[in-house]
Amino acid sequence: MPLVLSFSGLEKFFFRIDYDLLVPLFFVTTSILLISTVPTYSFKKIVIPRAMTKFLLFGIVLFFGALLVFTFKVLTFSISLYLCLIPVSYFHYKKIKKEKNIMTDINEGDDLEDIL
Repeated sequence: MPLVLSFSGLEKFFFRIDYDLLVPLFFVTTSILLISTVPTYSFKKIVIPRAMTKFLLFGIVLFFGALLVFTFKVLTFSISLYLCLIPVSYFHYKKIKKEKNIMTDINEGDDLEDIL
């Protein structure tokens, strides 16, 4: 990410980045995330309605076209978006797990009542 960020030229528009601090911090954070169990979104279980397929394909073509023309700017934006989605996916996963545990607890109580 630091290399992509430096090649993107976006630091001219926002603020100057101290790479002496960013590079080690990035490598340590990446190393921790590689061995962690932090849930992140994946494209494996996404279900796309048939009506949205045309728009999805158009978006994919638009993304890769922009990637060919503005390579480092698009990569910087994509990496930033992914990093921002890590906390969102973590809290979403916790919410789903909590709802699943509540439903499991309710179903276990029903099973005990049926047995007696």
